[in-house]
Amino acid sequence: MCTEHGPADVTVCDVALPDVRTALAGLDVTFEHRPYEGTRVVGADSVTQFRERLDAALRPHGGGLAP
Repeated sequence: MCTEHGPADVTVCDVALPDVRTALAGLDVTFEHRPYEGTRVVGADSVTQFRERLDAALRPHGGGLAP
């Protein structure tokens, strides 16, 4: 469902993107669409908040972040 490149740098499948955008609203986050890979999401705010919110957004789609 996703590929973690670092604690606040994750590529997510585009099917989960609407929920990811909603969950991360209000945080300083960049989104970079990568053809055939998904969307890379990089957080500049609190890594803990970024990961908690992103994990919650991915779980309904069958994914989640490593603890």
